[in-house]
Amino acid sequence: MLILPGFTEFIEKHEITASRLNAMGLDCLVIDWPGQGLSGRLSPKYPHVAHCRDFSDHLKALQVAAGEAGFLDGSMPLFLFGHSMGGHLALRVSRILSCPIAGAVLSAPMMMPPVLPPGLIRGASGMLCRLGLAGYPVRGRHGKPRDDQFYALNPLTRSPKGYRVQVDWWNRNPALKTTGPSFGWVNAAYTSCLATTGNAKWLAGVQCPVQVHLADHEVIVSRLHAYRMTARLPRAE
Repeated sequence: MLILPGFTEFIEKHEITASRLNAMGLDCLVIDWPGQGLSGRLSPKYPHVAHCRDFSDHLKALQVAAGEAGFLDGSMPLFLFGHSMGGHLALRVSRILSCPIAGAVLSAPMMMPPVLPPGLIRGASGMLCRLGLAGYPVRGRHGKPRDDQFYALNPLTRSPKGYRVQVDWWNRNPALKTTGPSFGWVNAAYTSCLATTGNAKWLAGVQCPVQVHLADHEVIVSRLHAYRMTARLPRAE
């Protein structure tokens, strides 16, 4: 199983999930996306900002890592698990891998980022990128750590134990932390989503079985697009 992390996540955060899947007899591979975790940062001036210019770089990194690890040789059934941004990328990679995909499980998939309308956000962020601000942090978030203490109305999880997993890893290794997106990442995300997971015709080409899990009060990704667009997947539940 390929485990595809979400935005700002890193390999270590998925240790518990991978261990449980291992106990079930599944081999797992988790990667650090370009600009996240310990894969190297792409905005030298703001190293704690998650930055990229095109999600195709993420897909190339995934294919190289999975190929080197022997996950793409067709010798075993291949499953995908993607959370948030990883859910978006799981659908994208399912259409370009040469080996068959046995199935995909998506947790709160980013069919579209939450700020709407998407066309306006893509246009505005693209203009800022052309002005040379692609690597700059959105809303001045550089250097501002996310809350280390669990609070009831946080947008991530209702589980105090689950909330602590990421924080504990940050404390062990501060280099794992990213504090938010760059304008380049925002533009890349909206460009990718509008062309793929926000496009009903494109989704019709996803042929593998897909199981989708979405919280009733999801706010990190667009809940509206998640409901509408996952319904367009030919083999989804």
